[in-house]
Amino acid sequence: MMHLIYATYQYFPDFRTNTFQSMSTINEFLKLNYEVDLIYPNRKKQTHNEDIKKFYNIEKDFNVTPVNHLSKNTYATSSIFNRIIYLINHSLYAYKLKNIVRSITKDNSIFFTRSAYITYSLGKLNKPIVYEIHQLTKISTFLIKLIVKDYKNILFVPVSPGIEKELIELGLNQNYIECLETGYDEDLFQEIEENQKFNKIQETNIRFIYGGSLTIQGIDKGIKNLIECFHEICIEKSLENIFFDIYCSNFEEKSELSFFLETKKIANKINIYDRVSHREFLGETLNSDIGIIPLPDTHHVNYYSSSMKYFEFVRANLFIMCSDVLANKRFPYEKQTFYKPSKESIKQAILASIEHINKFDDIKHEDVLKYSFSNRTNKIISKLNHIN
Repeated sequence: MMHLIYATYQYFPDFRTNTFQSMSTINEFLKLNYEVDLIYPNRKKQTHNEDIKKFYNIEKDFNVTPVNHLSKNTYATSSIFNRIIYLINHSLYAYKLKNIVRSITKDNSIFFTRSAYITYSLGKLNKPIVYEIHQLTKISTFLIKLIVKDYKNILFVPVSPGIEKELIELGLNQNYIECLETGYDEDLFQEIEENQKFNKIQETNIRFIYGGSLTIQGIDKGIKNLIECFHEICIEKSLENIFFDIYCSNFEEKSELSFFLETKKIANKINIYDRVSHREFLGETLNSDIGIIPLPDTHHVNYYSSSMKYFEFVRANLFIMCSDVLANKRFPYEKQTFYKPSKESIKQAILASIEHINKFDDIKHEDVLKYSFSNRTNKIISKLNHIN
């Protein structure tokens, strides 16, 4: 039995999308009968004890090792102080991690991480490493240069073409790079479809859906602007049976949006919901018609972002209403329209989405399967075997 050690600086359990993507990766290795160890820093104050396997709906057993952390700091706010503390704590954790990982490493172990610090530290143990890259900073770029110089058994997995391009410009050999978007969970979709009734075809209602936070990397996604435009266009065009459902990432954001609706006197048609489980959200997605991907136009988003929800919307055969940014334009998906930040553009996109829901054929299942987590994991294993 092969052995995977997933060593990360993330904290669990949590509703952040990146934790679901990591847990989906772990779950795919479990399905392939790998023995799995998850090691992470215990740096979040938990209001109550939650079982990680139950939280992420993982059936197979795996080992979980939370490592004591110097502070309960999630770096939720961006400040110079937090950035400095993050660098110090992350590097100390990576150094400490080496001995912990060494104690459980086996002859058939491979390492998997999202951290340049951890990659550099574990590289000294001379085992195959998968380094999944979600962004590049000056420090991570510096560490990658050292990693390439010292180690030859590392597979770099950038999650966007922008990151892949920068890696190649750094001089990395293409043979050690496998660019893979974040993807979606096909097994979970199939399970939901088998156990849930869907009434999209019978309903006359048209349902827009959004799920997630109001910001990304501290930048506003423009959800309030979308709400106002949706409200106004429904009145201007006398749109009936059109609804916009928003699933917030936490109670605070739900309260913020609810207060916004009350202040603007926006009544029906727009529904604000508290956080729901990932499984519940996918169920609601399958019962919807139009998904919204409101990414802001920033360098970080355009070159580093890879949205899980985009692929989940594609899998659910939704029409997608996307912000007009590079990150949303690299996929060959017909059922989508783009909007700019202006109210006029947003309203036109809403109308175009409604008009074109049934204009295009659904994407072929075999075409969307290439973005599944299982296909993604198989590609990683195949590439890793090739370089080792």
